[in-house]
Amino acid sequence: MKNYKATLHFVFLLVLFWGLMDDPCHGYMKPTHELLNGTIVSKGYGYPLSYYLATNLGFSNGFSEKFSKGGASKEVITWIMVGGSYEDEPNLVRNMHHFHDPLVEYWPNAGFKGVGISSAIWAQSLTQNQLTGTGNYSWHDAREYFHNALTASDENIRNENFADCFRGLGQQMHLVQDASVPAPAIAA
Repeated sequence: MKNYKATLHFVFLLVLFWGLMDDPCHGYMKPTHELLNGTIVSKGYGYPLSYYLATNLGFSNGFSEKFSKGGASKEVITWIMVGGSYEDEPNLVRNMHHFHDPLVEYWPNAGFKGVGISSAIWAQSLTQNQLTGTGNYSWHDAREYFHNALTASDENIRNENFADCFRGLGQQMHLVQDASVPAPAIAA
C-alpha cells in the first residue's frame, strides 16, 4: 500500500510539474488573441459593437462591413481579430514591449527587464514605427486612422484608414489581454 501511495504522489507531482511547464500556461499564443478578440467583438458583453457601427456610423452590415487595404478585403471583426495576432509580429520586436512591472518607479523602464518599454507606455506611444519599423498601431494611431476615415473624401483612403483603425483596435485589445496573464504582466 505504501508503494501505491508513493507512486500516486509521484504521478500527481509529475502531472503538476508538466502542467506548470507547458508554454500556454505562461501567456496567450497568437491564435488565442484572435479568438479572444473575435469573441469579445461578436458577443458584445454589454457593448454591442455591431449595433453601434450600424446606428452611429451607418455600417449597414455592422461588424460584417468590409474594408480593403493592400488588396485584402476583410470584415471589421476580421480586422480586429487579425490585429490580435499582428501585435506579436515580428516576434521579439513588438512583443518586447508587452510587459509591465508595476514595481518600477519610472514607467518607460518598466518593460521587459528594463529593455522594452512598459506596455502601458507602448500602447499610447507616438513613435511605435520609429522604434520597431513594424507600423503604427498605438491607441493614438487607431484614433487618428478613425478620424482620417471619417473625414476622407476618397473611398480607397477611407477604406484603408478604417482597416488600419480596426486592426489597431485589435492590437490594443492584445495588449490588454497580455496584461491579464502573469508572464507579460511582470517582467521578472
